[in-house]
Amino acid sequence: MDHQAAGPLSFPLMRLAPELRLLIYEAALIKPRPLLVTSTPCNIHGSHHLRIPNLLSATKQIGKEASPIYFGLNTVVVHTKYETLEYGWLEGLTRQQQSSLRDVRFAPCSNPYRSTDVARRAIRELYWLLGRKHIEVLDERIFWVAVSEDDMMGSDDALWVSVDAVKPYRGKAEEWSV
Repeated sequence: MDHQAAGPLSFPLMRLAPELRLLIYEAALIKPRPLLVTSTPCNIHGSHHLRIPNLLSATKQIGKEASPIYFGLNTVVVHTKYETLEYGWLEGLTRQQQSSLRDVRFAPCSNPYRSTDVARRAIRELYWLLGRKHIEVLDERIFWVAVSEDDMMGSDDALWVSVDAVKPYRGKAEEWSV
């Protein structure tokens, strides 16, 4: 019996109902840990951009359907070396990806912000600057900044601060950096 070499198996994803495709995207794209952006060499495990899964560029249709899941349901953590809120990584995203972001946290490698007022001012300045650069972030409330009166991130008084909310840091800094 003559066997022919089998070609790669393909799955007719686009023939599935949109609801089923969304469930597949969620299973493939929602991560248990934050997506990391390292804008300075403070974390040797990080990179200088946000890694985007190949699935999002498989076809335009898949990118359109799956981007809101990847960018909207995952937390993005941006490591910064100083009290600057790095945004260059956003320029590498499409407008749809930018507007899909829902939880972006800026975690300094050292010297976190020392007051909620200063952190909120930095977020407002970042949002204003993004608007001038035509970066399509939906709302300034998606941005959170680490604030601590203590030198140790993860202590009881460390907080995530947005323009209109505060929540506990919950966990040690190293949990946000691997």
